[in-house]
Amino acid sequence: MRKLILCFVMCVTICTNVFAAPKKLDTAVSKAGAYLQKLDAPTDWGVFGLARSELYVPPKYYENYYNSLVKTLKEKDGKLSKSTDYAKLVTTLAAAGYDPTDTGGYDLTAPLSDFNAVTKQGLNGAVWALIALDSGDYNVSRSDYINEILDKQLEDGGFGLSQNSSDVDITAMALSALAKYTDRKDAANACERAAAYLRAAKTDNAESAAQTIIAFSELGIDPTALVNALISYQKKDGGFSHGKNDKKSNAMSSEQAFCALVAAQRYYKGESSLYRLEIVKK
Repeated sequence: MRKLILCFVMCVTICTNVFAAPKKLDTAVSKAGAYLQKLDAPTDWGVFGLARSELYVPPKYYENYYNSLVKTLKEKDGKLSKSTDYAKLVTTLAAAGYDPTDTGGYDLTAPLSDFNAVTKQGLNGAVWALIALDSGDYNVSRSDYINEILDKQLEDGGFGLSQNSSDVDITAMALSALAKYTDRKDAANACERAAAYLRAAKTDNAESAAQTIIAFSELGIDPTALVNALISYQKKDGGFSHGKNDKKSNAMSSEQAFCALVAAQRYYKGESSLYRLEIVKK
């Protein structure tokens, strides 16, 4: 019954959300996109967000990012320090139209098939491995990662890096990862509980608001109130600050906020969500 209710709410929301976009959203996206493109070097999540946006980005921007990444991979012999580094690159490359299974000769999806190694990084490893693997048609099982995430949900419906307390950002990320699996009763129930936790939680910084917007958009929940709140963190240069009273924007807050605003744009237009990619190989 819960699954049916959730599906009904998602359907109604998606069918009506095209009329609900905040007036300042498109301007905020344009300004943030321009800010990210002016940084000294492209950031991974900045590239991902730009690739998922409707903004014009010169092809050379993506080419420079890709060539720089290949150079770095060759210098490191394809070995990265964390499983989340692989996951981030797989997701970004897929969004930008490149093949993560052959990036300068390296298969960046391969390390994500090692469940034990990935989960040594804890819940974060499982969450981002699942998001990354779902960004393409990769021959790696998802079930262990889904079960690992479900097993880590806390009594209050949230998720955390430890089993002691829930965290808004981690809960939102876990919800984003599970959102594609609401055809499973256990995952649908977990998503419902996580969404309830996030609705009741306080988002007092740009990153928490951003991750919650992305999660709600993935699940088909109207993020309007949070979108308006997030835009209030934007600075004159188009970037975003961590706290409202911070005087300067920073790249990390800005790339997360930009991805969230793009997720919201896609939600209001009834397009596929931020992490549901349509792959176009270069």
